[in-house]
Amino acid sequence: MYDRELASRQAELERDILAKVRQAAPDGIPFGILYEQLVIEHFGHVKTGAVKKGVKTLVRAEKVCRENPRTHAKLEPHELIQVPVD
Repeated sequence: MYDRELASRQAELERDILAKVRQAAPDGIPFGILYEQLVIEHFGHVKTGAVKKGVKTLVRAEKVCRENPRTHAKLEPHELIQVPVD
């Protein structure tokens, strides 16, 4: 039961990440601002690190992209998260 609820909340968080990045298109949104907005909205609903995990999951699924995909694994506050350009 708990795992299903956690997965549901993580999926909701990922939908919100995608919506905020699309809303900020075409320039994207700095990860720090995205993080602050989502932590406030999802406080108490997801685990610590869920926003970072959600962004990385969406990057791997190619639904969003990082400003510089060759950077290290850590998401920096100033790094832009964008909608991929085909």
